[in-house]
Amino acid sequence: MFVKEVYQITRIFPSEEKFGLSSQMQRAAVSIVSTIAEGTSRLSNKEKIRFLEITYINENSFEQKKQDIDKIANKLNALIRRLND
Repeated sequence: MFVKEVYQITRIFPSEEKFGLSSQMQRAAVSIVSTIAEGTSRLSNKEKIRFLEITYINENSFEQKKQDIDKIANKLNALIRRLND
């Protein structure tokens, strides 16, 4: 489901991003799922956990990036409102 959603989102990106950002996001999404699948095939729980740890960023990094995205979204929305006036 996650990979499918990433592909749907990147489908609306500009064509000049087809082999840039779009491709990078798609590969990253597939990589997450592939790493989880590879980890589940490991014999020990320690190995499985290591593969699962590879697939995510820590909570502090996530929160910081989320805040950055929220700031950018707010600025874009303000610009759109201004241009609509």
